[in-house]
Amino acid sequence: MIFRDRRFRVISLTCLLAMAGTTAAAAQDRRALADLSEGSRVTAHDVVRLSFAGLDLAPDALARVFRLPGGGWGVSAGVFRGVIQRFDRDGAPAGTFGRSGEGPGELGGQVFGVPMDDELWIVDPRNGRLSVFAEDLSHVGDRPLPGRVFSVAPAAGGRGLLISGFMYGGGSGETRGVARISLDEGADAFGGPIEDDPNPRVQIHMAAETPAGEVWTVAVSGGAVDILKSDDLSLLERLRLPGEELAQVAPTRGNLSEDRPAPQLAGITADSTGLLWIAIAVADREWAPGLDPDDGAAKVYDTRILAVDPAERAVIGKVRLDDLCLPVEGRIVSCVDELGEAIRLVTLAIER
Repeated sequence: MIFRDRRFRVISLTCLLAMAGTTAAAAQDRRALADLSEGSRVTAHDVVRLSFAGLDLAPDALARVFRLPGGGWGVSAGVFRGVIQRFDRDGAPAGTFGRSGEGPGELGGQVFGVPMDDELWIVDPRNGRLSVFAEDLSHVGDRPLPGRVFSVAPAAGGRGLLISGFMYGGGSGETRGVARISLDEGADAFGGPIEDDPNPRVQIHMAAETPAGEVWTVAVSGGAVDILKSDDLSLLERLRLPGEELAQVAPTRGNLSEDRPAPQLAGITADSTGLLWIAIAVADREWAPGLDPDDGAAKVYDTRILAVDPAERAVIGKVRLDDLCLPVEGRIVSCVDELGEAIRLVTLAIER
């Protein structure tokens, strides 16, 4: 079955981004990160192009790209259900992997993939589990997830994952925002404050761990930043992104054809040099009231990329890309080229 419904692609993005709300007060009681980006330059260079032309699957706006053990790329999207489209190192199609379902080795829909040594670890939010596959993609085993997951990143210094969302565990009885998990459930760690707010949508956030031993979590809407210690995930500092980067009021809801969408966090990742890269979905440069949603998400959202130096507590560079782009790993982002039914993998660089 070939999925080519552009309206679905817009709705899939809208559902995630419009789920988030915020309050002005929550953001205003935080010191803003410094903006030291003047005079710096962030550039983007294409690495490889993953073309879906002639394939039975097509990427939607929130397609997730990840490396496969031994090289190559996997692409997961909601419309794929439990199927992952594979590509080799050079971007040539290499078949598919997985099938939809709830049984052993089956996947529940859009998933997160992280290569771990010679294995592939897949976080499957719909089935509520972490599934492990060998290098040949045979199923090894599963463990349950300790909550509802919104983002996944490799944990520093070992075979573990940093997951963010609504985490339940740690013996306190409280809901936490971040967990470090491994195959040993007894080694899980929980942290990150969940605000006392009647609307849980304000809690949607994403996290990444720096080589310097900090975990940075950023709210999807509002730009609130919580910095945690890597070892026990206790709170170190509370900041926010510079004021113009994310709206400090609740995002506009309703029909995208009438209401200009507010900026929303699309992802965060850390690179080996210690920099953080934050992707923010922003209204397309040519967005205007009356836009037909059937034109697709590429006509609604562009992406602003921020380079953040955690040591300086500062934004040190910015660039705007003309597509919806999500972090893959380090300095690599994936940009959905909807009209070409392809994904461009782009690497970022900064000159100061």
